[in-house]
Amino acid sequence: MKEETFYVMDYDEVDSLIEQHYGRGYEFLAKEEASNDSTHRFNVNGRLSEWDQRDVDKWVQTGSGSYLTSRLLNDLANKGVIPTGNYLIEVCW
Repeated sequence: MKEETFYVMDYDEVDSLIEQHYGRGYEFLAKEEASNDSTHRFNVNGRLSEWDQRDVDKWVQTGSGSYLTSRLLNDLANKGVIPTGNYLIEVCW
């Protein structure tokens, strides 16, 4: 057993953070196919591969793509908008 520290956010807080920074609407529920009463864990280290960066850039330009939350959170950490670390995104409506 081990103890870990997490940043905890509701899915709508993630939507707002991404929308505020990128100026484009985001729907965590749809992008991650998240169901009610679920929790999603992301390890945010601020690093993006070349492919991940292409996906972020494509989404910024077109709005298309899915399962982007991890890449967007890492992009935000890389830009100093959020701290690196483990994130738990809670879904409950």
